[in-house]
Amino acid sequence: GVADIPPRLKALYRIKPEDMQPVTIRIADADEVLRRIRAAHPGAPVLLKLDAEGAEYGIIDRLAETGALRDIAGATIEWHLAPGEEAIASRLRAAGFHIQSKVLEPDCMGIVDAWR
Repeated sequence: GVADIPPRLKALYRIKPEDMQPVTIRIADADEVLRRIRAAHPGAPVLLKLDAEGAEYGIIDRLAETGALRDIAGATIEWHLAPGEEAIASRLRAAGFHIQSKVLEPDCMGIVDAWR
């Protein structure tokens, strides 16, 4: 992920720097991916399950920027580190979603559920 593993979890699972390896990946455009899904399944409700290890902020920002959040009926989004829960929840509220949030690790990660 783009978010680092929190120190508490590194200690808990005894993760050392030599246990980790950087990997380069190609990032897909969230709006383009959603458009392809909509084209393949016209009229079907879209449910978003997003656990992107820190990339969730950019994905939600992109879907908000293009107006594609309106195509999503419900979502469960795991957030990691800063900017945190409110950055996700505020975007979803602005798009007309009802929100329920739960912090799993303070200042580290949590879940935002959204529905219309």
